[in-house]
Amino acid sequence: MDGKERKYGPRSLVTVNESGSYVQCALSGFGIVQAPGVILDAHLASGALVEILRPFRPRPRRVTILYPSQSHLSPVVDIFVEWLKARFPELLPTWFEPISRVNV
Repeated sequence: MDGKERKYGPRSLVTVNESGSYVQCALSGFGIVQAPGVILDAHLASGALVEILRPFRPRPRRVTILYPSQSHLSPVVDIFVEWLKARFPELLPTWFEPISRVNV
């Protein structure tokens, strides 16, 4: 407001444990939400929701794939890993960045 940093700890009136419910709260005007872009993309594109705190987005998190250590990877696992590597950047480049490109 006046150039000073202020901390605000809102009291929560609604608690949810499922992302769809969380988004519905935002769409119903319950307040500000912070959720992964993939569940908000359509609502942001339509204008139903507006991003207001872009500079305060959390740092991207790594996606880790764990599988048994073997000298030869199962073709199914290999295909799945390649699909993830191709698909994640396609989701929405403005909210996903490979960890190698993130400035920490």
